Amino acid sequence: MKNLLSKISFAQWLGLVLAVLAIVFVFTNTNTASITLYGLHLSGPTWLILLIVLAIGWLIGLLTGRKRYRGN
Repeated sequence: MKNLLSKISFAQWLGLVLAVLAIVFVFTNTNTASITLYGLHLSGPTWLILLIVLAIGWLIGLLTGRKRYRGN
């Protein structure tokens, strides 16, 4: 078991911690939130609204991001 745990990288540990924090966040934010944007009224759980906003932000970053140069 110790050998298996030593093979997990720092990035994997960080991802695991962030996943656990995200799950805790979802279960503690079940209140309903309402958003009105240009006459469109949406309501749903706070975690879902935030997930949608995160996805929109990620998509905007993906579409407007510059290509990175990879040198050899």
